Amino acid sequence: MNTFYKLIQGDCIKKLPDLEPNSIDLIVTDPPYHIEQQGKVTKQKGKIVSTAEAWGHWTDESFSDYDGMIKGFIDESKRLLKEGGSCYLWLDRAKIGLYWKYIEDIGLVPKNAIIWVKTQPMPHFRKNNYRSAYEQCIWYAKGSPKTFNFLDQSEMKNVYHANNTTRTTPHPTEKPLDLIKWHIEVSSARGDVVLDPFMGSGTTMMAAQELGRSCIGVELNPVYVEVIKKRCYGRTFLDRVSDYDFPGAER
Repeated sequence: MNTFYKLIQGDCIKKLPDLEPNSIDLIVTDPPYHIEQQGKVTKQKGKIVSTAEAWGHWTDESFSDYDGMIKGFIDESKRLLKEGGSCYLWLDRAKIGLYWKYIEDIGLVPKNAIIWVKTQPMPHFRKNNYRSAYEQCIWYAKGSPKTFNFLDQSEMKNVYHANNTTRTTPHPTEKPLDLIKWHIEVSSARGDVVLDPFMGSGTTMMAAQELGRSCIGVELNPVYVEVIKKRCYGRTFLDRVSDYDFPGAER
């Protein structure tokens, strides 16, 4: 089966309705967590900076209705997924319960929570709380999952340990490539179509390419669209790319 790769620049809540219903086998996505605050810090380009400074562009009016954005995406995921398709939705841990219930309420099926344990978590400089050493996602399905490739018992725990300090792009919340490949390998088959509506650094598309899956990505920020172009479309085996879907792309 021929694979294809499509990148769309724009707001996914506006762009996803253009996609055909029941056309997606798997969604893997990592939306903004909306947790940026002056009192919290992160590491960017080797420096310790406030999350507000690092992620401030996520606080603009595009994300003023964060709850509406996430619920709008979940609604679209139900329309887009094939029967038996599934989704890995990464969220701030404080919001997992809220959206788990919403997923149930609209007739989708939460299957499990997946935890990424960071092997090198940020130090806690104020020493007045525990270090933040994990992130969490909801794995849910449209009905009973049609594909679930159970790997070795040691690989099939819902806790994944991975380095959180190695980044290959300027994106401040780039997920480890092997983590995203794990989702794709378990919950899709070769030739399936994977969607990432909040593509960010392009990790989902790169993982899909390496595993022989097609991929559609949507990214709002034109800076990160350029990052994805350089990271994914410059690779030697991308002569199979069928559509870039943004202005000025070279064929």
